[in-house]
Amino acid sequence: MITFENVSLSYGKKEILNNLNFSITKGKITSILGPNGCGKTTLLSSFQGNVDIKGKIYINGIDIKKYKFKDLAKIISFVPQTYPISFPYLVKDMILSGRTAHIKNIPTRKDEDIAKQYINMLNLSDIENVPYTQISGGQRQLVFIARALCQETDIIILDEPTSYLDIKNQILVMSIIKKLQKKLNKTFIMTLHDPNLALSYSDEALMFQEQTIIKGISKEIINPLNIKKSYGINAQKIEIDKITFLYYKP
Repeated sequence: MITFENVSLSYGKKEILNNLNFSITKGKITSILGPNGCGKTTLLSSFQGNVDIKGKIYINGIDIKKYKFKDLAKIISFVPQTYPISFPYLVKDMILSGRTAHIKNIPTRKDEDIAKQYINMLNLSDIENVPYTQISGGQRQLVFIARALCQETDIIILDEPTSYLDIKNQILVMSIIKKLQKKLNKTFIMTLHDPNLALSYSDEALMFQEQTIIKGISKEIINPLNIKKSYGINAQKIEIDKITFLYYKP
């Protein structure tokens, strides 16, 4: 699906990450973990070809540099961390805008039907005619997930989907992502601040350690040793009622 071969990422002459070699597994949820400033956003940008790339990034066996922007938008959709909008677009129109890569002139009935399908799937029908500016943070995150689904891509990338959300909405958003993965067999790639969310909801994880990345099955790789190497803090792995989580220690 996505393969990095000897990849270095930079902005101009400033190298951010180097010697990246890993693959993203199709149909899985992959979480990207690491401290602030380690390069998580740079890595996400590389999936869209928005940074200087040395080495090869293959998407479906094709070098990412060979894709036109509109063709890449039919393979990968992106859910931003924030989306500052002051104009009161209706929720249904925000979701319909996810069809842009497929629309030639104006949205067709088919485009509207696809948008409605995901509005219903994410239980947003009660607010579809409400201005986007008037809904809660948790609802906004679901709107942008629905918008990404409207692109009908195999891969969906999310930049810290739980940021600015309270605990209830964090669990809501992550649970919906997990359900969508199982129902639609989508590949989800997301950055997360909380390793415990990755333990609970992701299949695989990428963990930043200095300027490189390690990858593995979430329940194996998210362990006290790697937490120490990635974040510089001590942790203990605990299991209660068959749920595994990390307890952080000074």
